[in-house]
Amino acid sequence: MTAGQTGLVRQPLVFREEPFRLCEDEKAGHTLTRDSSMTLRINRDQDITTLSLEDRVSLFRAVRSVRLSMDKEAESMKAFESKIQNSLIEDIPKSGEGVVSSGYLAKVETKKVPTIKDWNLLVPVIVQSGRFDWLQKRLADKAVTDTENWESIPGLEVFNAVKLSVTKI
Repeated sequence: MTAGQTGLVRQPLVFREEPFRLCEDEKAGHTLTRDSSMTLRINRDQDITTLSLEDRVSLFRAVRSVRLSMDKEAESMKAFESKIQNSLIEDIPKSGEGVVSSGYLAKVETKKVPTIKDWNLLVPVIVQSGRFDWLQKRLADKAVTDTENWESIPGLEVFNAVKLSVTKI
């Protein structure tokens, strides 16, 4: 057992729903920690198939908890970034010269972006011109599966997506 695998095979892993924090650790690869009394060292290169299924479920929940905490922090940071961006768009002179700070030039640019005003007018144009490249090739899954007998619609096929469900008991 390597230093990065300490305790992962011999004893079951038990985690609370409290958020973990991800810390860098040169020897272990990464560390999940709740507080100073509980540290789980994770080596991302380890063969996780050597762990019991129970330990992998616990590890999955711990890693997922860390990722969700990081996602939440990233969302908060993105909201702050958007607030700054919006204030800059509002306050930078539209003359085109912009503002220079710390070696960066910030200026407001405008770009024309097509949007659909009326599908009923646009669809015949797309069909007549053959410009199907204007459309994204994707279905609205819920709308399709809510349609009666959707599995027999010509041009569709069923793909069985596999997902893992882990719920608190």
